[in-house]
Amino acid sequence: MRGQVGQKRRLIEVTEANLRNGHLYLTGHLGFFPAACFGSSSKKGTQGQPLTLEVAGLKAPVQTDIPTEADGGKPRKFFRNRAWVPEFFKANKIKAGDFVMLEKLDRFHIRVAPAVAKDIETHLEIEGRKTRRRQIIESKPKAADNGHNGHKTYRWPTRAPRAEYHAATTPDPRGLAAIQKVNWRSFRTIDLFAGIGGIRLGFQAVGGKCVFASEWDELAAVTYEANFGEKPHGDITKVDPSDIPDHDILLAGFPCQPFSIIGAQKGFGDTRGTLFFNVEEILRVKRPPAALLENVKQFKTHDNGRTFRTVIERLSELGYYTHTTILNALHYGVPQKRERTFIACFRADLAFEFPKPETKMPSLLDVLEPDDRIDPKFIASDRIQLKRLQRLREQGVAPFYPSVWHENKGGAIGIHPFSCALRHNASHNYLLVNGRRRMTPRECLRLQGFPETYKIVVDDRAIRAQTGNSVAVPVIRAIATQMIEALSKGQLRTQAEAESTLFATLGV
Repeated sequence: MRGQVGQKRRLIEVTEANLRNGHLYLTGHLGFFPAACFGSSSKKGTQGQPLTLEVAGLKAPVQTDIPTEADGGKPRKFFRNRAWVPEFFKANKIKAGDFVMLEKLDRFHIRVAPAVAKDIETHLEIEGRKTRRRQIIESKPKAADNGHNGHKTYRWPTRAPRAEYHAATTPDPRGLAAIQKVNWRSFRTIDLFAGIGGIRLGFQAVGGKCVFASEWDELAAVTYEANFGEKPHGDITKVDPSDIPDHDILLAGFPCQPFSIIGAQKGFGDTRGTLFFNVEEILRVKRPPAALLENVKQFKTHDNGRTFRTVIERLSELGYYTHTTILNALHYGVPQKRERTFIACFRADLAFEFPKPETKMPSLLDVLEPDDRIDPKFIASDRIQLKRLQRLREQGVAPFYPSVWHENKGGAIGIHPFSCALRHNASHNYLLVNGRRRMTPRECLRLQGFPETYKIVVDDRAIRAQTGNSVAVPVIRAIATQMIEALSKGQLRTQAEAESTLFATLGV
């Protein structure tokens, strides 16, 4: 591929043919060289004035000219001396798709080196030109919307999403008394499917004390123990609910398993064979006044809606009143678009509302480390940086900073003043800071709202997976604040509130 990036620099994309033939094709770049360097086609003919090539990875400069065609005298599309090219490719580990920079140090003095994306982006202007493979577009920034996206207006919510409410089908006559009995300034929680303790931290912030934790992943348990001073119990399916300490709020980010597998044999109302069954049994045996369940955004539609319906039905039969909604971490203090389903459960029909969003978008500047402090191992390859930059320009979008660049499954690049959701199984280059580097473990923890004192005791790959599987602590803290307020007041919903919810559900 050819790419003109200025009078003193040229960008050449290396192809499979380049590697196979040991050539560096100069298609589209012959005007970069002075005419005096063009020699005859014959080795015995007149040579052009030599070019001195300072080649990265080679000890000695290379002397060469550019031959011309015998029949027309037009310059050929490669250097006459090509013996150095394979050595250059090998020394710099050049692969197909990588870019080589030709930099004119003087009229007949040229540096040849692997292209550095940051230099190209910062110091050079990429001219748009059509090629056989893609079009690089020189674009100007479109009208921004207060820096929120640079191109699309981001509507900031002023109120929490409406919650879906379900009454208990078997009301608990002692539910309100159990709630009012607790001192909600200091209450007990259990942390199921604990991960690295994100939900626990949110409830600790409002007075909660964890009396039991369970996490089956060994590396997550290592991180958990290092930060909370206790090793969580392992597989919750092997723990007898009666052995779990009494508690006031059950916390669980349980896995989203389909009920259709067991439905044909036992009926969709039977939860045995799923991990929710263990949550259900603990609620049945221990009867805590409240619970908070967390799951993926698509929880309500998972398994054609069977999973959500079954969970709500079982909670209702146990005497719990439930409030369900989807909250986005971006609206609660961290610059990460992370949407999750939350189910707040109470043994009495309490007046409860999910938290309102923060008043403004959080900044990436509070999360990102300065570039000069970043370990080089987090820098993406020049090839990846250049391809992301070019794809962005193909889309007609100009970069802005600070930003996080996200590549979706279709290959399109999104650029935002916040991060897309961290994922435990994402590719290494799923998210790139400023299109240049991967996030550090500490930055991943900050994006989830973990404190600076939170210890990292596993390798980078493990902590990236653990943060990708965690919750955003500020969201949990905001929900915990609302739940404790409702539990402390102990006020039942008014009939007007009940009717309003019913009408909203019916679409009236």
